[in-house]
Amino acid sequence: EALCALANILEPPKPSKKTTASYNVSQAHLLNPKETLIKGCVDTAESGGLESLIWISSMPHTSGGGVVVEPDLGSVDRLDLLEESCRLLASLAPLLLSDTAAAKGCARWAIDILEAFDGILKRMIESSNNKETIMAQEATNELNMNALRGLVALAKYDPLKIRIVDMSLPKLLHAKNLGGERNDISSAASQVLLSLGFTEDEITAQVAGNNPDLLVDWFCLQRSLLIQAMARAELRVHLIHTWRAAFNETKNSSAMRLIRQVSGQSSASGGSGDEGSDTEKDLFENFTADDDTLEQRKSLVKQYADIYGIEETRRSIDRTLSDQHALLVNDEVGLMNRHVFPLNDTTSEREWVLSHRRRLEVKSNADPSTISLLDTTPQRIEKLLDCCFPSRLLRNVVVPVEDLCPQASFNFRALMMPQRRYFSFRREGQLLSRLCDKQASALDSDDVHWTLGFTNSTFAGEFVDSL
Repeated sequence: EALCALANILEPPKPSKKTTASYNVSQAHLLNPKETLIKGCVDTAESGGLESLIWISSMPHTSGGGVVVEPDLGSVDRLDLLEESCRLLASLAPLLLSDTAAAKGCARWAIDILEAFDGILKRMIESSNNKETIMAQEATNELNMNALRGLVALAKYDPLKIRIVDMSLPKLLHAKNLGGERNDISSAASQVLLSLGFTEDEITAQVAGNNPDLLVDWFCLQRSLLIQAMARAELRVHLIHTWRAAFNETKNSSAMRLIRQVSGQSSASGGSGDEGSDTEKDLFENFTADDDTLEQRKSLVKQYADIYGIEETRRSIDRTLSDQHALLVNDEVGLMNRHVFPLNDTTSEREWVLSHRRRLEVKSNADPSTISLLDTTPQRIEKLLDCCFPSRLLRNVVVPVEDLCPQASFNFRALMMPQRRYFSFRREGQLLSRLCDKQASALDSDDVHWTLGFTNSTFAGEFVDSL
């Protein structure tokens, strides 16, 4: 009863027909419902209640792990407990990701909640494959609905979105295809797919359909282009730092004029201002700014910081449940394992983004003890560029990191296909065509080097004709 009461308290308020004007209460004394819910969420997390809720939600439907067909008193209590804890977690999910809760470190629990919801979906599919009775399916219907409702909120957060795509997408597509008496489950699963961004583009939805591989391809190709923009931002910082130091040592203004003449730039020297800003303005005026993804990159980096914290490692108590869950799903291979670094698994992508964040912090803080880190290109960027440009000769032309090439824009888009056996490229080609159209509409320059790459793949069938 206490769990049910807490779930009722933290459930999002439904819009009321009455307005605040109908109450004889001063506006200053009215409580903000959202702030009150967030405070309740923070209190639940800090008191240890959230950890208990996740543990309860991870339990099987019955004490023996069997199926609820003819529920006895004990199993009814267990199922009720699961339903209420899952309903509460679904209500807490969007609150945990709010700025207030994230600032207090509560957003870190979202990973454990996600894994609890994934476990519920896994058990739902197992029961469906075992052809349970309608009574057994209805017994867990509310539980499954709450799990999907929670995933709708979590799927809007980039660090969680990639985890859902990697491990939960086939389960969501299975739930979406349920019909008959389970249309409510199908509709809820469709809402999760909408939050993931798979149904907002009508052409993509038609081409990919319910094929999880094509949906993951679409997601990874888009995320890869975003990571490439993040890499260019770091390369810009590295180049400016490197050449600023070199020209500061020369103290020779004629060198700047010579480079402007060689590069064909017509900007005049103002004769004032610091040499660092002159270096950036005169030498790297052609370097692409990637303004079309700036806000998206800032949002992604902030969300990763909220989920994984500022510290290098998370508190061991926070990760206990996830470590136990990992042992249970060790035999499951994520859908992203065939994609190219750093999107070959969620851990590589996470470490890439967090390292990117630390690198930009070094630049902004300008701490003498860490500024030397900008002298070299990070190994993860070198590895990414090797994937984008297997030819070192081509890479040095498009991304001339080692040479001073003021005319270079560093503006490239590498479409890196997953490692697999291709019998046709028809549908993949349609997805790429759609992605290129979307990219071209956002670009403010035609000076873009496009490349299509295949790694460890084989080709047969009509691949050549459909390419």
